[in-house]
Amino acid sequence: MLKTLSARRVPLALSLIAGVTLTASPVEARPGEDCEHCRQWWSSLVAEPAFDEATGVWTRAYPPHRAADLIHMKLAITIEDMNTRVFKGEQSLRLTPLGWDLESLDLNAKALTIEGVSCEGRTATFTHDGRRLSITLDPPVPVGQEATLVIHYTASDPPQGLVWNVESKDYPGRAAQLHTQGQPETNSYWFPCHDFPNDRLTTELEVTVPAGYVVSSNGKLLGVKREARPGPGTTKLAAFETFHWLQDKAHVSYLVSLVVGKFDMVDLGTQALPLPVYVPPGRGGDVARTYAKTAEMIEIFGKLLDEPYPWDRYAQVLVWGFNNGGMENTSATTLYDTAIFSEESAKDRDLNGLISHELAHQWFGDLITCNSWEHVWLNEGWATYMTALWQERTATPLGGREVYDTTIRAFFDGVIGGDTGSAPDTPGMASKVYTHPWETFRRGANPYGKGASILHMLRRKLGDEAFFAGVRLYIDRHKFTTVETADFRRALEEASGESLERFFWQWCERPGVPTVVITQDFDPRSRVLTLSAEQKQVINGDNPAFALSIPVWIATSSEPNGRWITIEMDAKAASATATLDSEPTIIAVDPELTCLMSVDMDQSPDRWMEQVRRGPTHAAKLQAIRALGKPDRPGASDALLKLAMDNSAHESLRAEAAGALANKGDLARVETLALARLSKPGLRENVCRGLARVVGMMPEGGAGRSRSRVVKLLSDVAAGDRSTRVRAAAIRGLGDLKAIDALGVMLASTRVDSQDDEIRQAALDALAATDAPEGLSAAMKLAKAGTLTRTRANAVSVIGRLAKHNPDEAEAALIGYLGDYELRVVRAAGEALAEMGSARAVETIDAMVLSPRSEETAWMASAWLKTIREKRSGGVPSAAGQ
Repeated sequence: MLKTLSARRVPLALSLIAGVTLTASPVEARPGEDCEHCRQWWSSLVAEPAFDEATGVWTRAYPPHRAADLIHMKLAITIEDMNTRVFKGEQSLRLTPLGWDLESLDLNAKALTIEGVSCEGRTATFTHDGRRLSITLDPPVPVGQEATLVIHYTASDPPQGLVWNVESKDYPGRAAQLHTQGQPETNSYWFPCHDFPNDRLTTELEVTVPAGYVVSSNGKLLGVKREARPGPGTTKLAAFETFHWLQDKAHVSYLVSLVVGKFDMVDLGTQALPLPVYVPPGRGGDVARTYAKTAEMIEIFGKLLDEPYPWDRYAQVLVWGFNNGGMENTSATTLYDTAIFSEESAKDRDLNGLISHELAHQWFGDLITCNSWEHVWLNEGWATYMTALWQERTATPLGGREVYDTTIRAFFDGVIGGDTGSAPDTPGMASKVYTHPWETFRRGANPYGKGASILHMLRRKLGDEAFFAGVRLYIDRHKFTTVETADFRRALEEASGESLERFFWQWCERPGVPTVVITQDFDPRSRVLTLSAEQKQVINGDNPAFALSIPVWIATSSEPNGRWITIEMDAKAASATATLDSEPTIIAVDPELTCLMSVDMDQSPDRWMEQVRRGPTHAAKLQAIRALGKPDRPGASDALLKLAMDNSAHESLRAEAAGALANKGDLARVETLALARLSKPGLRENVCRGLARVVGMMPEGGAGRSRSRVVKLLSDVAAGDRSTRVRAAAIRGLGDLKAIDALGVMLASTRVDSQDDEIRQAALDALAATDAPEGLSAAMKLAKAGTLTRTRANAVSVIGRLAKHNPDEAEAALIGYLGDYELRVVRAAGEALAEMGSARAVETIDAMVLSPRSEETAWMASAWLKTIREKRSGGVPSAAGQ
């Protein structure tokens, strides 16, 4: 799944490319485009140590036992009234014992009312503590036989797993709607199940709803039956319809989906493979514009993996109040409500990154599913990497090798910036050290970007033929099963003949990435070039030096096509030499991005510029431009400006050049770019960011007229640029400059409607950064129901940041939002109160910790409570107390 993040810190080269929406990496992306699990909301929730010294307990997380193989679930649900959050369920669960005769079975059944359990030919008794349903069978079911349990229950306002938006005066004209969200372990809030990914079953849903509503679920629709029956609380007959869905290929419980609502539905597929897209009423005309590439992606992925799309249809369903960006339910992805573009919005960007990510999960995550959460990179890393593979195989400007290189570079950047820990204190990516499944999605060693980077490195290490042969073997061997990291490793080893245990340990299990400094020495008499590499990260018994093979491409004036040498590192220092015919003109370190590392090498601006012009790969050119942008490296500014202005150059190179000028603090040339009114919105967006960054780098009191010019320029862009993303960047730039003289522009922007509410959210961010009292008033207004969910959550966060301007009112409002129906809003309020160290919130949060209905709410609240107590015991005053 994909997460929701701010649009402000996308790497310059990355944010320009229309199809590059890297929401699955730690690099931040545009609002709304994010997978369910990896998101900033969990930033305060840190895994506990793997060993409890007080008790001696080894606290690693292991998969639960399976007493039975759950074969098929048929679930009959009746919803009498879409405006009352209650439904009746009858579940038939066919199973067979594993290992020994089945006398008892435990199922997850959270916050459900269990009314009865039966099993034909046996006596079934049960206990239910509100979370676990324990069933006893007499006589036991013998090994080798099947039995069917029938469970009757009621779901009443489930606190997790099912989001049920009723009609409200705050959202006039919006019909009631519900959608489910099972990952990681929350589908058990709406049906009893083995709520862990180490079991697969087929599923069947018969859902009865008031006529006029549409039901979407997994698999194929077997039929719709219409009938008249008494309505709720009356004997008067009303029309109801029953939708019968069958998912006849096994999947895991967290992928079971149910959506009920009113939609425009447009099918972009064929009779053989329907591709329906469900969007809010009135938006059907925008479906083809937004989702037209879906069929092409399916064809490319199927050929690449030698595995046709595996399910009966592929639906994409937009729902109100979705807490994330996308969720890859089997055959039916759920997406956020504004994931649909008008003709004007589509000029700014596209959704192909999100669409390709969630589609890729239909193979990696659904067809093959991680057996336990520490292996989630096999879901998320693959889905993230498949976006890059789609880009590589797509025609320019949306794709091609240049876009692929830019994407991989962005993955590397995100991991290098986030995976900074070391053993034993920091868990690696594929580690059992976690107290809640969400932690595995939010590690510094992030399963999205690091997982994708590992796959790219494996591809470069093994070569395309062996790599893809191993991938196809992995799919053939493990489709419709659950997997662990070793399963993937073994498939690659069989296909390539390589021993990969050390590689997988180094990159999957241990934390951190290497930091490598390379120095060069050319002896003109012997014409010998010596390259010396040293690893500078923490190196000790728990964190040995990385084993690296660093390829270097060297060109000279008489050898312009270059040659390769390799620095083989198995210790913290190593070197390699080459005898050349003359002094090198280009020394490009790891131009194919074969090593996930931070690398630094000092050389002249002329040589870096030669690498920009003639480097062996697009990634090498990006590396050179980035090197030229270091503040301590003078020169090349005119060349960088020329490149940034060059309409024939690839957008990512132009963007990197603009960023390099900003990093050098070259305000005059960045202003030149701003005044040039560049045609590409992504370039204009990055120039706006660069302007604010350059002025921010100036010494206090030294900005003077420069700051005034930039504030005026950004204010004009914020008010009048034709691109939403550019206006949003300019508004945030004003906030970064704390431009109180542009307060009117920021406040006016809170009243501007735009795609994904991007301008309004940018205005909130800017007001928070400016620290103006007026910002608190604006945030208090936008936090109320009636605003887009994402904007509400942002506004709640801003209330916390600006609470000092009206402590009592702000703190009271935040405590009130702890009881909001929308989970995003609750999380934002809890995070804000925790950051404030709010003593007044302790009683309310403590009650959430003790909540018997929601384990997830209790888990979040425990973290907030811990933060508050730490802040108060450490003498950190709350914002409300300042």
